[in-house]
Amino acid sequence: MYICYHNTITNTKTKCVYHYFGRHRVTAEEYYGTGKFVKKCKQENAITPGLWEFCVEVIHTVDTFKEAKIIEEELVKEGISKYGTLCVNKNPGGDGGVDYHTEESKRKMSETRTGKSRIFSERHKENLSKRARKYSDVWTEPVYSNLKTIWLETGMLKRGRFSTLLQKYGYNYSANELNKIVKHFNEENNNE
Repeated sequence: MYICYHNTITNTKTKCVYHYFGRHRVTAEEYYGTGKFVKKCKQENAITPGLWEFCVEVIHTVDTFKEAKIIEEELVKEGISKYGTLCVNKNPGGDGGVDYHTEESKRKMSETRTGKSRIFSERHKENLSKRARKYSDVWTEPVYSNLKTIWLETGMLKRGRFSTLLQKYGYNYSANELNKIVKHFNEENNNE
């Protein structure tokens, strides 16, 4: 079951009243919406309790998501025409805004959240690709042979002990990589 609602958001200091329309699956807790403006108001309320008041009025109750989505779209359109800029919905309903983000807007949101640009150089992409394909000097000669010799001479140690021992020999590989190579040594040894 879904509700379609009208959330009246009032700033108790300035007495400005804003409007947010939405839909949500019925739950035990009261739901105010997840738009940017609503989130900002909730954050400000955490710092200054009572700064924003929320008054949620359930307008429709329906059985399916599809019905709720259609009603929400109509409510948002009516809200925008009735309240203008005081209607804080950014989009006319839908799947929660996912349809409205371009690659550019996704990149900008990522930069805002992480502080890092997600545009990679060709060299960086190549390095990521190599890592993804498990390329490492562990698998190349003479490193591979040296590691296998150490492994055989030490009695074919298990993964954890082998990585500890390798640190004494000056090798410093990730546990994940060493687990893979020890597994490979075991497979080779059983086949010989």
